[in-house]
Amino acid sequence: MKIRIRRKKIIKEAAKGPQDLDENTKVTVYVTDDYARVSYSGNVNGSITAKTSCTFNGIKVFEVDTAFIDDKYGPLLYDVMMEALYKEYKAALAPSREMVSDDAKAVWDFYLEYRTDDVKELRLDVDAETLAFYYDSPPFSHLTKTTADDCGQGSSLEHAANVGDWTKIPGDVRRDGVKYQPHLAKNWHKESVSYAYIKKNEQAMEALGDKLVYNAVSR
Repeated sequence: MKIRIRRKKIIKEAAKGPQDLDENTKVTVYVTDDYARVSYSGNVNGSITAKTSCTFNGIKVFEVDTAFIDDKYGPLLYDVMMEALYKEYKAALAPSREMVSDDAKAVWDFYLEYRTDDVKELRLDVDAETLAFYYDSPPFSHLTKTTADDCGQGSSLEHAANVGDWTKIPGDVRRDGVKYQPHLAKNWHKESVSYAYIKKNEQAMEALGDKLVYNAVSR
């Protein structure tokens, strides 16, 4: 828990914006209807990729597939990714549905706690496949009766059971942590990684100006 608090503090107080990028650094966006990539080039290294995952009441949800970014420069790429997905497909972005490290979770904690003015969270439910992976007979059920909001929630259950960091905890241990601690795992919906996030404005992309290289494949 101390690590998460420290990471959120770093993100809140030291996150870099478009104004911090020098003239030789660009942010490149590539987005299609099932894949997206946002990356730095120049004097900053880092990239995020996302792939289609599920839907939320008809809204397409992409999930983060890979993310390699310095703490300070990460939030800008996440902002641009969310803006591009909404611009092209009215889509949302969610954390990986299976594996989220503590460091990556701090980014989503940050969005849920501090970015309520311009980033809206979407309440994803747990799908049947997730429950079946951990339990022969699930000790808790879905949040809603409809399946239109169901999505994979493995990373949410694991973080709720305090075994979520895949960089430190093996997969079988994470699975057992959820299986044998249902009293903790049942609180999966309180985790920031249980939501999808949507950003309708394009403030980050607009602020980048000629530092933005934008490529979208026609729908």
